[in-house]
Amino acid sequence: MTLETTFMVIVLALIAMTDAAFSGFRASCGRTGLVNRGRLDAIAASRGVFVLAVAEAILIVVLAFGKPSSSGLPEQFDRAGRAMLSVYIPFAVVIILGLLAYFTLSWRRRFLAVAVLLGPLTLLRPLIAIGGLVLAVASTGSAFIRLTFVAAVCTCLIVEPTCEHLWYRRPKTRAGLGLYSPD
Repeated sequence: MTLETTFMVIVLALIAMTDAAFSGFRASCGRTGLVNRGRLDAIAASRGVFVLAVAEAILIVVLAFGKPSSSGLPEQFDRAGRAMLSVYIPFAVVIILGLLAYFTLSWRRRFLAVAVLLGPLTLLRPLIAIGGLVLAVASTGSAFIRLTFVAAVCTCLIVEPTCEHLWYRRPKTRAGLGLYSPD
C-alpha cells in the first residue's frame, strides 16, 4: 500500500468517524439543540462512533473472506477512493467552516451559521454521501470494489437511525391525549 493510499484511507476513515459522531449527537438531541447537555452529548457522539465501528468491523470481516485476487485491484480502489474524496472533502471543509463559526461567534451569528449552513447541509448529507458513491462506482469496473464502496456508504448512513432506535426512541403516545402507552 502506497503512502498516498494510506493517507486517503485515513482521511476517509476520519470523515466517516466524524460523521458518525455527529449522527449519534443528532439522534440524541432530536431536532433541537437548545439545551447544552455536555456529557450526554459526548456519550451520544461516542455511541455514533461505536455503531459505525461495529458496522465497519462486520463489513471488513465479510470483505476479508470474499476478497478476489486481482492484480489491478489496488489501483482501482485508489481511483474510487479519490473520486469519493473529490466530493467529500469540499463538503467537509464547508462543515468545518460552519462549525468554526458556530463555536467562535456570538449567539446570533451562531444561530445564523446553523440556519444557513449546518441545518441545510445536514439535510443534504445523504445526497452528498450517495454522490461520492456514484463517482466511486463509476470510476471502477470491479464489481467487488463497487460492492465494497456501496456497503461502506450504507454503514455510514445507518448510524443515525440505528442510534435513534437503540438509545433515543421516543415513547409512543395515545392519539392526541399526550399519555404514554405502555406498548
